[in-house]
Amino acid sequence: MVGLRAGVAAARAVAHGMAGRLRVRHLSSYGPVVLPAIAAAVRDVAPDLFLELREASIEEQLQEIRLRSADLGLFHLDPSVAVDATGLTLVPLATTVRYVVLPRDHALAERASISFSELRAEPWVMPVGASDDSLQAASFLASCHRHGFEPDVVQRANSIETMLGLVSSGFGVAPAPWPVALRPPPDLALVPVVGDHHHVLLAHVSDDSNPACALFIEEARQVVLALLEEREDGATG
Repeated sequence: MVGLRAGVAAARAVAHGMAGRLRVRHLSSYGPVVLPAIAAAVRDVAPDLFLELREASIEEQLQEIRLRSADLGLFHLDPSVAVDATGLTLVPLATTVRYVVLPRDHALAERASISFSELRAEPWVMPVGASDDSLQAASFLASCHRHGFEPDVVQRANSIETMLGLVSSGFGVAPAPWPVALRPPPDLALVPVVGDHHHVLLAHVSDDSNPACALFIEEARQVVLALLEEREDGATG
């Protein structure tokens, strides 16, 4: 972290002359709003720095970073889920509310908040990432187990758009990460979950001294915090 802090200062000092490419991997839910906002913030301070943005599961992100075929990964996890961070540095950006997505006609759709335990009898659409036992699945299951139940999983999907589509089609309910709340699906109800949260994390190789990487991390932190504040203001306004 010390090297990264120094890198941020160095990067900002030469940002307008910074060129090159950063290869960024991210979960699908970060695509519509979060990554474009981060990319715009980076462009404002380093217009010649090219960002290569690609969707990838958490495991795929970490593997690509270890293999040096990607520079950074952006994702979220339940705080109780352990990550094999060998050779990597995980940078916490924020702590965020979790959500559940319900059909509009669901009995709990108008609630201001909900506990996972209230949905123990529901059919669930589960995020799976790269596999059924992925970190994304583990993050969902950790919350269910913390609230005392084993979910009835009727469908699995590896992208947030597919999950939302399955809920719209009547397959069940689904967990939803915070980026979905930045652009709520108009035909579904998005309800905050009580007593649960995610950690938003950026991953990079531990020996990375690239000032562009440090710059991206700092801009990403500011964007994520601003988006969360904007969402909170909108929810209470």
